[in-house]
Amino acid sequence: MTLQTATLPRNDTAGSASSTLEFCFDSPRQWTFIHKPRRVQFRGWAASFGDGPARVRVTTADGQQSEHGMTIERPDVVAHFANESREASLTCGFDFEVDIPRQRGEDYLLTFEVINDGFSSGPIEFRAKDFGSMRWQPDQATREAETSRGNYKDTWNAVSDNENDAKISVAGYTDEAEFERTSQFTLQVLQHSVGVDREDIILEIGCGVGRMARTLSPLCQRWIGADVSENMLEHARSRTNDLKNVDYQTLNGWDLSGVEDNSIDMVYCTVVFMHIDEWDRFNYICEAMRVLRPGGRLYVDNYNLLSAEGWDFFMKNMLDYHPLQRPANISKSSTPQELCHFLAMAGFEDIKHHADDDMWVYAWGRKPG
Repeated sequence: MTLQTATLPRNDTAGSASSTLEFCFDSPRQWTFIHKPRRVQFRGWAASFGDGPARVRVTTADGQQSEHGMTIERPDVVAHFANESREASLTCGFDFEVDIPRQRGEDYLLTFEVINDGFSSGPIEFRAKDFGSMRWQPDQATREAETSRGNYKDTWNAVSDNENDAKISVAGYTDEAEFERTSQFTLQVLQHSVGVDREDIILEIGCGVGRMARTLSPLCQRWIGADVSENMLEHARSRTNDLKNVDYQTLNGWDLSGVEDNSIDMVYCTVVFMHIDEWDRFNYICEAMRVLRPGGRLYVDNYNLLSAEGWDFFMKNMLDYHPLQRPANISKSSTPQELCHFLAMAGFEDIKHHADDDMWVYAWGRKPG
C-alpha cells in the first residue's frame, strides 16, 4: 500500500523556516474506539526534518493541553522517505488515547498540532461527532468482547477494569452521593411495588458495583448480588466487605445457574434489561420463577419506548452510532406490554406495571403459591 502523507500548514507563529514536518493518521484515518465510554485512540506517524523530533499536541475544549511523542517504530515511513532521499527517524509513529467527557457529546472539540523545536503546524480540528464517520478498528480484546451482544461476560469485564470505569459503565457517573440518591429512589420503588421484608432473602440480577447492597442489607435477612462480570463483583466486594449479610454470585450471562430452586423471597433487576436482548430478559424472568419460593416476588424495569423521553433516548442511540459501531452494551428499550407479557408467560400472577411520565416502565408480579 502506498504510504499516505500530508504536509502540514505552517502556523503564523512558526519558528525555523527550514524545518518541515509531514504527518498523517494511518490510512484511512483510524479513530479507534476503545471499549470504554468515549475513549478514542489515535494512531499515525509524524516525520520531522530539522529542529528535533516531532510531537503531537492536543488541546481539549477546556483548554487543557497534552503532548505525545513518537513511540512506535515505522519502517514503512522510513522506506517511503528513503525513496525521496530524505531520512526519517525509525521511531516516528504515535499511539495515544484521549478521553471525551460524556456530557459534552458531539460538540466536544479537540485541536491537534504537530510540533518540533522550531515548527508548529496550523491547528487540525475535530469534533466528537466526526469520530463516528472514521474507520472503526477495535483492539483485540474489544473485538472478542463484541463478537455478539450476547457475549455479556467479556463485554462487561472489558468496561470494568477499575472501579471508576465500572461506575461509568453502569451508571454514567462516579459520584458516591449520586449513587446514594439513586439507591434510595430504587428502594422506594421496590417498597411500593414488591415490598421489602425483614425476613427476605433478596437477589439482585446485575448488581454491578453493589450500589444497592448498603441500602437493602439492613432491611432484609440476606442480600445476594449476582452479576456476569467478575470485575464488577470484585469492586462490589471491596465496597461492601464490612456487611455481614451480603453475598455475591457470578452469573454466566443467561440464567441463574448456581442459585437453588425455591430459595429466594424477592428477585429484582433494575437498569439491566436495557443491556440484554429480549430472549435473555425473558429467560431471567423464567429463572426468577424457578429460584423464588411460592409467593415470592419479582420486579424488573427498563427505559420505556412509549414515553417521550424514552423515544428521544432511542433516537439518540440510533443517530449517535453507525450500525457497525454500536457498542455491545448499548441500551435497548422495552414497553409495558413486553414486560407484562414476559411475566405472564413465565407464570407470574398479580402482575402490575407503572410507566412514569418521563423515562421508565416498571413491572412486577408474584409466584403462585
